[in-house]
Amino acid sequence: MQKLRPVPDPKPHRHTLTEAYAHLLELLHSLLNKTSSERESVMIGRNSRGYYFEVKGASGPDDTIDDVELRVRTSVERLAITYPPENHGA
Repeated sequence: MQKLRPVPDPKPHRHTLTEAYAHLLELLHSLLNKTSSERESVMIGRNSRGYYFEVKGASGPDDTIDDVELRVRTSVERLAITYPPENHGA
């Protein structure tokens, strides 16, 4: 049986300040250019008491607070139907 030789690790690349700044600007631009639907999220989990969820809403340039509230409320109502609370002797 032939013994394999170890592969040397490549030297880690050290970013210059200019590279780090350019990367930071790229991240900032990508975050600012996201639409409100890309920033909204739903997280569903389960523990011993049943399902729990968290809904995050975001407003876009043409949204009012009422628009965001309606989207979040609709999501919460749909989640509550799909994942009803479980009673454990309570």
